Amino acid sequence: MENKVWVVFRLNAVPIQTERQGFFNCLALMDAVSGEILGTELVPVLAAVRTSEELVGLLRQGQDREQRLPKALWVESDSDFATLSRALARKKVEVALIPESELIALVGEARKMFSERFGESQ
Repeated sequence: MENKVWVVFRLNAVPIQTERQGFFNCLALMDAVSGEILGTELVPVLAAVRTSEELVGLLRQGQDREQRLPKALWVESDSDFATLSRALARKKVEVALIPESELIALVGEARKMFSERFGESQ
């Protein structure tokens, strides 16, 4: 059942600040069944992004690791990276926009661990 559905979501509750390059969000790619993180990508907060290039790069990390693409990808519907559906149309990966409230059961533990590791206050 693994590799059938992957989830793209933001790990951090608040932007990550760097001294020289500004603020970033950390996007994660996770296998929905195992809960395993397949890849992460730092994305500048102020970029006119969550561009398909960055998201396809994240998906490529998962593909390189798992040697295949999922059948479906779940993306937070209230996120600004819903452009992914266009980028994946040619790869035959079905993209579903899912409300964060429905994804929290899957991604909540990963967010909690990220917050504890990096000392974020939520």
